[in-house]
Amino acid sequence: MNLETHRLIDVLPDRTVETVSAWLAAHPEIDLISRDRASDYATAATLGAPQATQVCDRWHLMKNLSEHVVTFLARMRSQIRQTSAKQAPPREEDPLEEARWEEREAGEQARDERRVTRQARKTARDQIRETHQAERLDRYQQILQLASQGLSSNDIAARVGLSARSVRQWLAEGIKTSPRRRRPSPLDTYASYLRRRWEEGEQRGVKLYQELLEKGYTGSERAVHRYLGRWRSPRTDKDAPSPRKHRPRKTAPPPGPFDECQAKQAVWLYMRTPEKLKATEKEQLAFLKRVHPSLETAYELVQTFLDMVHNQKGEQ
Repeated sequence: MNLETHRLIDVLPDRTVETVSAWLAAHPEIDLISRDRASDYATAATLGAPQATQVCDRWHLMKNLSEHVVTFLARMRSQIRQTSAKQAPPREEDPLEEARWEEREAGEQARDERRVTRQARKTARDQIRETHQAERLDRYQQILQLASQGLSSNDIAARVGLSARSVRQWLAEGIKTSPRRRRPSPLDTYASYLRRRWEEGEQRGVKLYQELLEKGYTGSERAVHRYLGRWRSPRTDKDAPSPRKHRPRKTAPPPGPFDECQAKQAVWLYMRTPEKLKATEKEQLAFLKRVHPSLETAYELVQTFLDMVHNQKGEQ
């Protein structure tokens, strides 16, 4: 497309690097190329039109920006939710319950600090994946906490920004996480033997360890116990203690100003102009900016960038 005349120039048979770069090389008069984020187009433009400047259209600039803001808000969700809970209307607290709450909060803070240290060593892609997993886990913990306080699935759904069906499913099944890839074990060599002996009824780790030593195994007995753990039957539901059985029903605290914070929805508080926000959205945005200085700084940067894009102030 000629983006100055808005007219079609040509239709290529495919979008491969070879085809696009060949077409660009046949048109040396091209000095400006607007493309999307596809790596094939970037390579083709570099090979076929090295004289041209490659630019990104405004829609993709804003798309890039929104993705970074989503990741940033997901990383801050735990702190946002904790601040929201603290600003909820007060209720009478049991001193023991208050002490347990402070202990849990201190534990969460310590885990956050360890997570920040680990994230410093991660790649950008790992950080994005882990921040979204952390956001999901934090929401799950919030659901469990509200359920233990006696709220129904409908009430919890309104608090956390999910459907009541999803809340019931999470409470019944937990949250699904991607399984970690199991590392190869020296015991894999003896897997068929161990499985046969296990099915024959020999499930004592000490005995199986002695048998493996006779076959040349040089590892530890502890490793054998861990290896056998995958075959042990999990505790049945009737054996598991019910955390809510015979427990008196508690009165849940009132909701805070932004308990249902979700990064994919909250991003629009940052990306829209202030005039287009509803009254409740303006209150949520004001709350977010008070949670942490970086949340306010991020908002100012986003709005400044959007002003440049919308009003074509590229020189800034």
